Order: sequence, then structure tokens, then C-alpha cells
Amino acid sequence: MGGKVVIEAVHILGGAPGEPVHPEIRKFCSSVSKKNVNIEYEDTNLPIIYVVTPTYRRPEMVAELTRLGQTLTMVKRIHWIVAEDSHTCSPPITSLLDRLGKY
Repeated sequence: MGGKVVIEAVHILGGAPGEPVHPEIRKFCSSVSKKNVNIEYEDTNLPIIYVVTPTYRRPEMVAELTRLGQTLTMVKRIHWIVAEDSHTCSPPITSLLDRLGKY
């Protein structure tokens, strides 16, 4: 099981659908993890798969993202973007993404 996993947490302020009128109200929180494997065995012929997961604070949020994240770590050449409807960088999400990137 090789490959590289890159995980980013993106928090977009504003909450309205579409592009915000004032882009400066965006805040970017990043948690980037790369699983290092022997690059010689990575199949660069495979396309990079981009997965965008929008979320908002609710009791089951961390459990659902944990299950999804554990599944996505099994996929080669994936780029996961988590967009949370929040005014701050959520510590539970940042912590979860950091943990997922270490395996």
C-alpha cells in the first residue's frame, strides 16, 4: 500500500453559497500531511483524485470525518479538502486531520 496522502483543512468564512463578495473574509487553516513511501513504487500514471467534503459543527461530525478519512487514506494519489462552515479553525478537525496523516 503505497502512495502519498495529502490532507488539507480549508475553513471558509461567510457561509453564503458561491463566491463571497469580500474574499478577504476567508480564512485558510491548513493541515498538510504526506505519507512518505518509496517514490520508486508510486504509480504516477494514476490520476490524482480530489475529494471536497463540506461540513459544519454537529455532534457526529468528527465520527463521520474519521470514518471517511480512514477510508481515504487507503487510496493512492488523493487530495482531500475539508471545508468547514466556521469562523475559526476548529481544533477537533485540525487534530483529526493531523492524526490521519500519521498513518
